[in-house]
Amino acid sequence: MEGNNRLSLTKMTDAGILDTVFGTDDRVDILFNAFEQPPHSVDGGVNGEIYLAGEADGDFVLVRLNAGGSLDTKFGTDGTGYVKTPVGTACDSGREVLI
Repeated sequence: MEGNNRLSLTKMTDAGILDTVFGTDDRVDILFNAFEQPPHSVDGGVNGEIYLAGEADGDFVLVRLNAGGSLDTKFGTDGTGYVKTPVGTACDSGREVLI
């Protein structure tokens, strides 16, 4: 996977205000090559983790962040925080993730 893609995330509290303990300066900036384009879908897990779905190199990609916004190195291949999976013979893209 090539490129220099930046993903910036902010998190809101249940009250609808910016979560000031999320990331640094109330946001998380992640520079990684998991996606060729912005993720198509974002969802939260029961323990606060964050899942992002999309595509890279024509394959389905799923990224997991910890509740604080860091890549979850316990998830994915070789501590990358993501999995890339060919689903079919054509372009595979995660358009919706529901955890």
